[in-house]
Amino acid sequence: MTPATENSAKRVQIVVNYDPAKYILTYPGAIILSMGILLLFWSPYRKK
Repeated sequence: MTPATENSAKRVQIVVNYDPAKYILTYPGAIILSMGILLLFWSPYRKK
C-alpha cells in the first residue's frame, strides 16, 4: 500500500500518532497503580 504523495502519508501518520486519551489515561493509571502497590506492602492497620 503506497500513498499517492509523501505529504499525505505524513499527515496520516500524525493523525494516527496523536492520541490525547493515551496521556489522560496513562499517567493517572500509573499513579493509582503505584499507590496501590505501596499500600499493599505498607500496612498501617497491623494486628498485634
